[in-house]
Amino acid sequence: MANNFLGSPPLWIIDTASATPVSTDSLRIYRIRWVGGAGVGLGNECQVTDAAGNVIFDDFATGADYSSPDTVFPEKDWSIRGLAVPILATGKVYIYLK
Repeated sequence: MANNFLGSPPLWIIDTASATPVSTDSLRIYRIRWVGGAGVGLGNECQVTDAAGNVIFDDFATGADYSSPDTVFPEKDWSIRGLAVPILATGKVYIYLK
């Protein structure tokens, strides 16, 4: 498993949970989506935080092959300092940056 940080438009695909931030930079997030995949089960969780541990996304699977609906953030200068994915039961979380 390896996290991917892709270019244009900026897209981060995170598949490894860690409380250590994948970035400590100031980031502007457009949307987040969790795709649990075949291994996801009822109650599995995905959580995304800023570098200080403040939760910005938290979702629980409602069944097998669960994918969260897109969480879209406001257009007006919404930014966070750093990003971590401390809980990722299975699958990948897609983070679209501005």
